Amino acid sequence: MSKVEEKKPESNKKTKANIWREHMTENRNANEDCVRLSMMLSLYGRLFGERTRFNQSITRVRIQSKNKRPSLRDLKNHYQVIVADLSHSGKKAMERTGSEEIVRRTLKEMGSNFILTSAWIGRKNVDLLLPGLTGLTRGQEGRGIRFTGVAIEVDGAVHDFTPKFLGDFAKDNFLSLIGILPVRIRNEETRRKNVLDALREMSVYSAMDSRAKRRMWKRIYLTTIFLNWRPQQIEEVFGINYAAAKRQIIQLLSLEGSV
Repeated sequence: MSKVEEKKPESNKKTKANIWREHMTENRNANEDCVRLSMMLSLYGRLFGERTRFNQSITRVRIQSKNKRPSLRDLKNHYQVIVADLSHSGKKAMERTGSEEIVRRTLKEMGSNFILTSAWIGRKNVDLLLPGLTGLTRGQEGRGIRFTGVAIEVDGAVHDFTPKFLGDFAKDNFLSLIGILPVRIRNEETRRKNVLDALREMSVYSAMDSRAKRRMWKRIYLTTIFLNWRPQQIEEVFGINYAAAKRQIIQLLSLEGSV
């Protein structure tokens, strides 16, 4: 057997190992993320609505804030700084595939002019974000859930591997938590009809008004800030005692069996 033939299986094995490593790293960060999201929801409960009450991994506590809440413009400026850092360190996540470009062109032909590619939400990179759509998901027995914004993920065969599949499931739950509808399309299903079918199967759509759009962006800004900032930064801008809030949240989640 040649040296080239010997190296090939090692390369494949390394690829799968990297996938598992990424998944395990996300798992280790999960508990801290739950604490940070719980802090955010405790400060901005009305903004995120009732959907967060059905998530067993987060909770709300009474947190005192010494500061005035940051304005939407300030939150946007903080978000843009974080995105610049994420874009520099996460270049691989931002690489566009041919299938994603086909879906983008298809959406543009359908009239979805406001399409963002490589949008960062939290620490997640979304393939395509449609921030101008709102509507109701097609729930069982007609009970739909309202969403604002649609995140489209174009998936290849690698997403059939268990760690990628679990990561996708966690990402979809995270997006749903902040009111964004996740829609997944396979690489081989990027024709116009398949894109339309995927969207129609999930929900009923309408254009979003300016107030709803501002609230959606505020949720994206806050989620990205709380999941990426150091505790000292959160304390300084939001005027909270991070350590005390964390202890309170962990105690409550422990009682509920979530951590």
